[in-house]
Amino acid sequence: MKRILSLILIIMMLAGTTAFAAALPDIEGQPYEAAVQALYDKGVITGDVDGQYHGDSNLTRAQAAIIIVKAIDPLAADLVGTASQTPAQNGFRDMSGYGWAADFINYMVSHDITVGYPDGTFKPGRNVSVAEMITFAVRAAGYTDSKLGGTWPSNYIEKAAELGLTANLGDISDVSAPAAKWQMAQITYDALDEIAAAAAAGPEEGDAADAGAASGMVFSASGKFDSDITEYDGKALSSEVVVYEYGEKRNFVQGMKLPADSELLVSNIYRYKNVTTPAWYKTEGGKITAMIVPGDVGFNGTVYCVINGISQVANAEGKSVAAFNTITAGHNIAWEYKAADAPAVYTSTRIPDGHVFELEMGSGVVQTVYTVAAPSRPSFRALGGTGTGWQAVTAVDGNTVTLANGQIVEMEQVVSVYTLLDDKDEFVSGSKSSVRVGKFVRMYDIVDDGGDTAWLVTVCNAVR
Repeated sequence: MKRILSLILIIMMLAGTTAFAAALPDIEGQPYEAAVQALYDKGVITGDVDGQYHGDSNLTRAQAAIIIVKAIDPLAADLVGTASQTPAQNGFRDMSGYGWAADFINYMVSHDITVGYPDGTFKPGRNVSVAEMITFAVRAAGYTDSKLGGTWPSNYIEKAAELGLTANLGDISDVSAPAAKWQMAQITYDALDEIAAAAAAGPEEGDAADAGAASGMVFSASGKFDSDITEYDGKALSSEVVVYEYGEKRNFVQGMKLPADSELLVSNIYRYKNVTTPAWYKTEGGKITAMIVPGDVGFNGTVYCVINGISQVANAEGKSVAAFNTITAGHNIAWEYKAADAPAVYTSTRIPDGHVFELEMGSGVVQTVYTVAAPSRPSFRALGGTGTGWQAVTAVDGNTVTLANGQIVEMEQVVSVYTLLDDKDEFVSGSKSSVRVGKFVRMYDIVDDGGDTAWLVTVCNAVR
């Protein structure tokens, strides 16, 4: 009996040792072990095909871009797009063969983390230098050329040192030398708090304007937002552009008295896809950084979304109306309704039931609300037998999802996924990785392309 107990104890100790061993064996005992392990656990980095990390190896600029963007952890909609939104493209002419990194490099460009080389290339296969690595990390932490001043790369290296990001990088006296993988992991790990703070920075919809918000603005009598919401009146929009709404379109003229800061409320840039409107705006570094638009303009067309509740707001005329607090194309947007009371088609539903809604919009105002049970368009359909309720996921193979009822549904590459929180009636933006075995889903097609693929999916851990 004692021998059996001893064997059991040994087995348990060995199992415990295995459970707490590093996932990448060659990082054990290294000064950078904690950094690499933490990023590995977060899904920011992976090992090589042999299961090792090879920390002293170099990495390419494409690989560095992926690490930085994964550390930022942007919304899937901002990274890969949605059915209605295509992310800005990077424009580099040397990306052939690097499609696996294109979404990440696109994000880096649109968020001013990289500008590439003067010859219009990114050189994705070139080893990333220490100077470039430091620059990527500092820019991801919210710093730009205009904020830092000075000359590259010394301005970024000095800021990195000030932030404590170079203390654990070893000898970096030659900043033109290729960076090691462990150095990329270490600086990313050390910058995680600053990166998270930068990603969360900026005003939210409904906030009051900062002091001096309207100063230095110029007028456009009739500019248009493009379909990807990256330009207005042919001018590039900063990824951090702040849009304020004020008054009515009929009062927007050259020479109008600009409102006081207290009269401006933060709006949401995603309300203005394909919208033509007068506006006041100002630029910095060749991009529009702030705008004032009329309160009675906005998107015209169809919106598919989840709704997290109703609030009361004042419209452009000062009247109290209902507002749907939605997640639309991956972003939190409050869409005003045309009346003070929400329609019965919404109030008769429950958030935990995982409904997706179809909103018909006019000038940014919800005119009519539909559900998949009675849609306005035949393209709005539930798939996989999920029209009347949740179905459990029994298998996932890439984009192919098998449900407990035996039906198989393909997800689009740019599927929008919304996950129901366990502890309250609220959805948050997810990603395809949120659709896993054991989860419950409702799956929706919204595109009239002749296929039966899911463009929107709601997910929950348990039916309630």
